[in-house]
Amino acid sequence: MDELIERFTSQLGLSRDQGQQAVTLVMGFLKDKLPTDLVNQIGAAVPDLGGLISGLGEQAGAVAGAATGAAKDAVGAAQAAAGDAADAAKGAADAAKGAAGDAAADAKEQAGGLLDSVKGLFGKN
Repeated sequence: MDELIERFTSQLGLSRDQGQQAVTLVMGFLKDKLPTDLVNQIGAAVPDLGGLISGLGEQAGAVAGAATGAAKDAVGAAQAAAGDAADAAKGAADAAKGAAGDAAADAKEQAGGLLDSVKGLFGKN
């Protein structure tokens, strides 16, 4: 078993733990895909095959747990970002509303002044 792990680590540049995980994954794959008698022959040649394959389920559970945690963190971050974006949009809308109100008031004042000028041309004040 150690020889196989060593080959994975040296040829693929993996750490010892990564090499063991790779061997476990490959062995699990072989167990699922090969006939039972051939798996038994491999098991005779690779002494700790049973332990590796049983460790595969534990590793899969750990990976699934880590993925679930990462997904929850991503959802939380997305919700926070959406909330921040909504707050920013509301602030921008409020500012635009205020600017539009100011512009309308200015236009009304200018229109009133223009109307007074026109009335003055006709002698009406």
